[in-house]
Amino acid sequence: LLKTDLNGNEIWSQFYKGLYGISALVPYRGGGYLLLGTTRKRKNEERNIWLARVNDSGEVIWTKTMGGEQHDQALDIVQTSGGYKIINLTRSFGVNGYDFWIVDLDDHGVPIE
Repeated sequence: LLKTDLNGNEIWSQFYKGLYGISALVPYRGGGYLLLGTTRKRKNEERNIWLARVNDSGEVIWTKTMGGEQHDQALDIVQTSGGYKIINLTRSFGVNGYDFWIVDLDDHGVPIE
């Protein structure tokens, strides 16, 4: 992840080990950012959803993973009035192939059931 000023000059950069990629980020209400990405399971190369809160310098405060035994891929994150909504593709929780998987999160990144 790379943060630049308006002229494109680097302010800071961070590397997050084990990620397949970062799909989206939004400002976090308490400062910093929420990052949404996809990580790989080591044993079978299947992917899961990765969510992280980072501070204003991109340093990790906490991370969470979500998903099942099959391929799950993060797509986007949006801020809502009550927290956040993450949009994903899933084979773990769908029927016959890929389905969309939408997860509502509270202000602390905890899934709301």
